[in-house]
Amino acid sequence: MAESVPGQDDQLETRTILGQPAHVWQTPDEIFIEWRPTRPSYFRVAEGDIVKDADRDVESPLIKQWAVTDITPDRVVAERTRDGDVDIREWDREEFERKLVNQTYATNLTDFERVTVHQFGHWGLEEAEHSEHTYVGEPYVMVLAYGNNGEKYGRRYHFVTRENDTDLTLWRQDLAISKLPAEREATLDKRVTSALEAEGYRVVE
Repeated sequence: MAESVPGQDDQLETRTILGQPAHVWQTPDEIFIEWRPTRPSYFRVAEGDIVKDADRDVESPLIKQWAVTDITPDRVVAERTRDGDVDIREWDREEFERKLVNQTYATNLTDFERVTVHQFGHWGLEEAEHSEHTYVGEPYVMVLAYGNNGEKYGRRYHFVTRENDTDLTLWRQDLAISKLPAEREATLDKRVTSALEAEGYRVVE
């Protein structure tokens, strides 16, 4: 479940985008989309966020980007200032929501909508005792954080010792995490730590 979702009084609309179901909340001043049930992606855009003329959340002086100034039930308005000139863009809201999902536009990462925790393997599993589809290597815990920009950020943790099934240490993480601004990485750390603790794990240095 998302860590923060629109209120219960908001109208939820289900559409099909790129052949997959999309849950679109009709919040007057904010866009929030949950796309695909099996491999979910989340898109949230509020006033002040950035819209990028790109297929994903990247930084480049060659990419046009606009700051969102207004979101209504029918439209999205944003502006871009360059050399003293203001370029104002206005989209039909439903069209803009579709273009976020199909990656015509991207938005900037501001938060993480959901964090999932999965353990793979267990100490003591013998390969001969399990099917070829069972992971029998050294156990680890996989954490996926889903950004509001439609992207995922993964971390893997090893157990500190065989005798302890709660204490974890960071093993590896997606390259995208190392490129996050310090503020965003700090938010990710908090989200991940909270999710692990809720599942009975503890992160140690």
